[in-house]
Amino acid sequence: MRALLVQRPTPVALTLPSPASGRGERRGALALSFGASAADKASAPQPTKEQQEMMAAYQRMAEVRQEHRQLDYFVGDWTSSTTMWMDSKTPPQKSAGKVHTQAIFGGR
Repeated sequence: MRALLVQRPTPVALTLPSPASGRGERRGALALSFGASAADKASAPQPTKEQQEMMAAYQRMAEVRQEHRQLDYFVGDWTSSTTMWMDSKTPPQKSAGKVHTQAIFGGR
């Protein structure tokens, strides 16, 4: 008789010294996964035609399009200057700012 060992993600509790104070403990959880066995991969259900069409549609929707390219205008380093009056009888409040923007997720 053969036995098949299937390894699944297993939670493991960790106890570490707290670096901030040097006292007490910090507890957390770590999930370990050792991969799926060949039997798991072979028994995985195949996507239906409808699911394949849906996945293809999502791939098309995820492409960088003209609307995404229009946002390239905002990529770069910007500075701002703002003047605001809380009351017409008081002097204005002024502020300045700087920001760096970049496209993420492949331009999406």
